[in-house]
Amino acid sequence: MSKKLVLLCVLVLLSSCATNQQINNINDRLGKIENAISKNTSDLNKIKPKVSEIEEKLNNLSSKINTLENSTNSTKKM
Repeated sequence: MSKKLVLLCVLVLLSSCATNQQINNINDRLGKIENAISKNTSDLNKIKPKVSEIEEKLNNLSSKINTLENSTNSTKKM
């Protein structure tokens, strides 16, 4: 009886260790994911102003192109 009890205790301890190891692995992975998200957020925050600047320049160019097209069209009508 006592041998069976000892074996049962050993099995419980081993399964507990495996579970703790799995939990630690998951926590490590989650930590890596959190770090990656933080870095990506930081990178996006650096890029956003540049994207806005490029959008503004493209809008200005588009406006100038429209003005030139309108000017060309009005010249053709004459």
